Amino acid sequence: MPGGDKLIGVCLSQAHSYINAGIIAELNRAAGAEGFRVTVMYTELDFYWYPQGSNVARSIFNAINYDAYSALVVVRESFQDDQLLDRIIKEAAEHQVPVFCLGELRNGCVSVLYDYSETYKNFISRVIEEQGIKDPFYIS
Repeated sequence: MPGGDKLIGVCLSQAHSYINAGIIAELNRAAGAEGFRVTVMYTELDFYWYPQGSNVARSIFNAINYDAYSALVVVRESFQDDQLLDRIIKEAAEHQVPVFCLGELRNGCVSVLYDYSETYKNFISRVIEEQGIKDPFYIS
């Protein structure tokens, strides 16, 4: 294990969102059961709208001490800066720290992908077949 301290770092923006808070809470619960601790590195600013040239929101990610971590987790939906993500992946690899990317197939990472297609099919099927809806209008 690269970081002997059994520490997992989570990189994201907007940790206060319902989905991100849930991901952090569940990871913390599961990791804790295995003797790991979780730290969260985040910014409140959304990288999607925040200008690429501004480094203030990105500065926390320049301070990652890769030697302290056993693994890093990136929540891709909240992390819309490809250059920064590529740098984190590269620097983690240099320190032999695995990176788990939630929500995207990405080189250099263990990718965890979400597939809602079966659930969506079941939902629509239920609406039409079990509820008897004949003219559904649904936007996904």
